[in-house]
Amino acid sequence: MAIPIIIKEKDGTIYFSLSNRPEFVCKILKKDYDNFIVGTRCWYIHDASNASTLYIRKNNYSGEGRTHIHLHRMIMEVGSFSHENVIDHVNKYGLDNTRGNLRKTDHVGNMQNRSLIAKHSYKKITINKVFFGENKKYTSYRARDRSEYLFCAPNVEKLKRKIDLYLREKPPN
Repeated sequence: MAIPIIIKEKDGTIYFSLSNRPEFVCKILKKDYDNFIVGTRCWYIHDASNASTLYIRKNNYSGEGRTHIHLHRMIMEVGSFSHENVIDHVNKYGLDNTRGNLRKTDHVGNMQNRSLIAKHSYKKITINKVFFGENKKYTSYRARDRSEYLFCAPNVEKLKRKIDLYLREKPPN
């Protein structure tokens, strides 16, 4: 399992990464970090093949086998998943688990908040964080569609906007 690594703390918010995927930055309120993350090594970043974002989750073992618990569901005090009981990440970034970014909704409400990137699942667009410059202190984000280079941007949000515009203009294959 992953070890949490604090990157910075600002205005009651903790920015951290998990050792299984250190290239990704997670965001959570300090009180939730203290309640759910501190002293545990059980959380990890999960990349589901059918999801358009990454999520923080842990395994739960019981007499019935293994189940998964997502951090955003624990923060919002919601039990097991059902289509009537969904937690939506308002900014569509599953690693931002601040309470202001989470809202309770149903499956339909969650689907209405999907980006074009998620709706166009025929595209396999990967986003890579690239370090460059002296001592590799600068970062850039690049998007690729299989082997075709698409875009570069200084942060993920700008890159996602470029990809959304690209998908609006390009018809499905």
